[in-house]
Amino acid sequence: MTISNGSYKCPFCGCFNDLSPNPSLPFLDTPMSELQHPSYEYNVSSISSFKHLEVEAPCIIFLMETTQRTLGNGLVSSWMMSIERILPTLFGDSPVRFGFITFDSQITFYNLCNSLSMPSMHVVSDPEHSFSPLDGSQFLLRYRESQLNLSRLLKCLPDILKDTPATDSCLGAALRITPKLLKNGGKVIVFMSSMPNIGPGILQKRNHYVPLDSTQEILLNKPQNEYYSKLSVALAKNSISVDLFVASPSYVDLSSLSPLCKNTGGQLYYYPSYSSYYQEQLYRELFRNLSREYGYDAIMRMRCGQGFVIKAEHGHCIKFTDTEMSLAQVHSDSTFLIEFNYEDSLDPSTKFTPFQIALLYTNTNGQRMLRIHNLSLYICNNMFKIYKGADLDVTLSYLTWEAIQQIVEAELKMPKIRKKVISRAVAILASYKKYCAKVLKDGQLLLPEALKYLPIYCLGLCKTPLLGPLRAGTLHHTLADTRQYYLLLYGNLPLSDQSVLYYPLLFEIHRMMFTEKLGTTREENDCIIFPGQVRLTRSSLEEDGIYLLDCLHHLYLWIGKKVSPLILEQLLPPEMLQSDDEFVVPCMETDLSRRLFALLDSRRMKRILSPDLHLIKQGSNLEQKLLKYLFEDGNPSGSDVKDFDYYNFLCYVHKQIQSLLDSN
Repeated sequence: MTISNGSYKCPFCGCFNDLSPNPSLPFLDTPMSELQHPSYEYNVSSISSFKHLEVEAPCIIFLMETTQRTLGNGLVSSWMMSIERILPTLFGDSPVRFGFITFDSQITFYNLCNSLSMPSMHVVSDPEHSFSPLDGSQFLLRYRESQLNLSRLLKCLPDILKDTPATDSCLGAALRITPKLLKNGGKVIVFMSSMPNIGPGILQKRNHYVPLDSTQEILLNKPQNEYYSKLSVALAKNSISVDLFVASPSYVDLSSLSPLCKNTGGQLYYYPSYSSYYQEQLYRELFRNLSREYGYDAIMRMRCGQGFVIKAEHGHCIKFTDTEMSLAQVHSDSTFLIEFNYEDSLDPSTKFTPFQIALLYTNTNGQRMLRIHNLSLYICNNMFKIYKGADLDVTLSYLTWEAIQQIVEAELKMPKIRKKVISRAVAILASYKKYCAKVLKDGQLLLPEALKYLPIYCLGLCKTPLLGPLRAGTLHHTLADTRQYYLLLYGNLPLSDQSVLYYPLLFEIHRMMFTEKLGTTREENDCIIFPGQVRLTRSSLEEDGIYLLDCLHHLYLWIGKKVSPLILEQLLPPEMLQSDDEFVVPCMETDLSRRLFALLDSRRMKRILSPDLHLIKQGSNLEQKLLKYLFEDGNPSGSDVKDFDYYNFLCYVHKQIQSLLDSN
């Protein structure tokens, strides 16, 4: 930005703008954030042109399925426990308002006003003609206004539902009512286990028992009807987001339900084998969902310097205009990737080009806020400098979004998509060797320092459930839903978590026994000290060792056959020592166990997902669950890129680079 004679030159349009009489610059004294900081935020609640809906604190509707399935698998009881613990902690004196709806073959609304002697239930028995029997003032209440009757409801609801014969789900009808209740926007959190089979939005059972990587699998990536896509657009227009907590051991057709999350900025949580074991995990993930910073009724717009044109935007949003991304919900984990094209000749005198992104949203206090980020990037025509400044995380994110787009839109088989990912990486590395290597050696694989992990990350991407095989521990009848879950999960993953998806972390926990500082907090920065990390190969697992595998959506504690019983007694209760069954490892009253869980909590509290720690013993039937995440190992009987071990994959990449350079 150029500042002279009391004016500044806009880096986007080139026009000069007069500064206010006292801007906050070193030589002047009135605050003017945009001239000092790359990121800043304004409260624009008083400016009418920035308002879309009437500004107020957000409202949240909890939508709970109460069929035999949700009662049987423990989802209803887990939900009640979580609500009872979370609401007073987070919203005791908050202006946020809540409403509660249960549904099965009918829809039940609850009036929980403290002035009533007991909760009032209002039933809509015909899902085809659903409506709200309560207005917003009766249905949506602050926690303090409904505390007494909410407590009564949570205590009596199990008895009310105990003998329910309901097996049907009218999810589509229940969701269709929410815009009438959330007239000024808000959030709907759905807990479900069954495919909607009555009322509007019925989904038919499809033949999901299809071979993976086949043409038939492509069809399962498409919604079977447009009901939930159209409903999601209507919800987004009303600034209503939808988060889905799906706990089902059978196929529920997530590809048809996925627009509810994607178009509204929502989140999908998926538990294909839900039981009471997952109760604490659901609590932690719901707590994180409700406690993270978020806004609603948001609009985001990007500007770039002269010569640059926005090519595409990726993320959980919807576009009602060509220039703006509409976000019914935006939160601290929301991640967006924006592609640019450079469509002009490079001006030799131009050293930097500006980018600016503006986010207009309503925060949880009901204030209309405008947040702006500015970035200025260096322009050069030196390929070596370009590769030196490359960002590995962004490069992988772009390759992954490109692959997701091909899955959803291009209707390509998975093997072809995996090859396309590798081909893009090969082209990047081939250009480096062609333009940056001082001496070309055919027998040497040259990697730029900034992208030296690109090959192993690409191999890991091809082996993740996102693009790779779904096996070992995945229920066969949930394979299609599992793939859809990962496609949706990626849309809300921060860059730091994406890298764990490509290359899980394997820690040497046995070293904590002899190094007491591991698992404790550093005084200088309050960060937990982690044990050493080893490579993702079976040879790294020693028989006298204990290892923690963190693959984002699972946490596994692997115990070798020759581990000392003295160490095991400090980590595991007696019943786990004698059995090879699957267990959730609890925190014990020992120093080693407390330090181990300090490691886990330091990672779980910062993430969307918060899995429990599962025990796996060497040689047990459960071991394959962990071994499939050792991405540096291969499958000797396979010929696809996902079957390569890391050494053979590097040889394959090197051969492809040489072939590409020779052809040019």
